[in-house]
Amino acid sequence: MTDKTLAEQMHDRDENQKIYEYFETVLKSTPEQADVASRTMRPYFKWSGVRLLYRSEGDAQPVIAVDHVDQVREFLERKHFDFLLPKPSVTAEGFEDTSIPGDVLNAALNGSKTAEGQICLLLGGDSADAAARTALLLKAERAKRDGTNGSDTGGHPHGQTQVERRTTSTNPFVNLRDKKTGQINPEQMKKVESFIRAAGTKAAASVARAAGLRLDGSEIPPEYL
Repeated sequence: MTDKTLAEQMHDRDENQKIYEYFETVLKSTPEQADVASRTMRPYFKWSGVRLLYRSEGDAQPVIAVDHVDQVREFLERKHFDFLLPKPSVTAEGFEDTSIPGDVLNAALNGSKTAEGQICLLLGGDSADAAARTALLLKAERAKRDGTNGSDTGGHPHGQTQVERRTTSTNPFVNLRDKKTGQINPEQMKKVESFIRAAGTKAAASVARAAGLRLDGSEIPPEYL
């Protein structure tokens, strides 16, 4: 076996780089996934010097990879190379414009503060509004997975009592009204108004309903919950 010429070595380097760039920029893989792809996917990708070409088993002619992204994805999934593709994302109600990586959301729901911080950045950066939106998203996702509407009726999978949930709740509508007098707490109302501006009325209405209230703080009759 003869050593490769300098030109062949340079071509191999360029081919690796083009595969890396294709996975990272076109398929939206992580840098780590793109790196693995650049070292393992060369049997299916070839750099012509002008374009990155793709051909799977059985294909008579190679095609331009960037023009056949769906075909490439289908091949990777069918051959169980989908670990090289980005993880599926999720979108919570009220956050249609923001996709959260599924693994990050799961980690945050399991108590990871690092993952919670990542979600906070995706929802607007390091601010009180972003933190409020993060708390809303996690609360809504927990309620959806628990099969509840987030209200204080019934049991709780983590064994919290109603009083404990009210004490630790991140729902800004909880404790908005004094249970004895029925009066609205002005300071809490300011937090609620800030929360509505940050999260939007649709998502905020869902969270208010979980506390048995409307957006204006008025109580919802139990028979309508």
